[in-house]
Amino acid sequence: MKNLIALILILPSYFYCQNADIEITIINDTIKKVSYYDNNNIAYQIKSNSDVSYIIVIDPTEFSDDIEYRVEPDVFGMLQYYIFDRDLMLNPVGSSRNYEPEKISDYQSKAYQVFKKKYSKLFNDDELKIAYRLSKNSIELKAHDERLFVTKIDFPFYKSKYVELKNKKKYEFQISLDSSKTIIDQYFLIISKEVCKDCKIFTGKILSNKVPLLYDVYNTY
Repeated sequence: MKNLIALILILPSYFYCQNADIEITIINDTIKKVSYYDNNNIAYQIKSNSDVSYIIVIDPTEFSDDIEYRVEPDVFGMLQYYIFDRDLMLNPVGSSRNYEPEKISDYQSKAYQVFKKKYSKLFNDDELKIAYRLSKNSIELKAHDERLFVTKIDFPFYKSKYVELKNKKKYEFQISLDSSKTIIDQYFLIISKEVCKDCKIFTGKILSNKVPLLYDVYNTY
């Protein structure tokens, strides 16, 4: 029993959460696509209902274009989006449409070189880049705080993803953040203590509310 108590006392002061302490809410009342060439601004709020602070790994600049809805290191922290026709979730497919290439982090920067020097004994070169990206995309959400973000999306395309939408039809739109404990453990657990040593680390999946998506473009392709 004494050994068990001693072990508990030396455990780090962060934990994993898979409950309703964190909420994502889409702010848009309705998302309306009126021109084939327009992008839509998706505004959403991340809110804490907890009495403690959290670390959340999230990239608020873009959505994932992965069509398999998988949680993998390369897309970790990116919000996934879903489009529903009534209760049926539409399956995306790959698109051959040209799009601007994704932003590439500057792994030659001074900040990365400092990071690499510090953690090179823990990760190989590929893992270092993932760990660095996760550390840059981590935010602290204080107790009962909220953060507002806006991300652009181009319906029915998003980078290399395509969801078939019929014109003059109403759909529903939803987003989620899926934070894998396995990836956190492998790439981010040690680094997180420097972000906020007294914070909990969020893992689990959060689904937002659904909002109407009206696809009504006057210049169909």
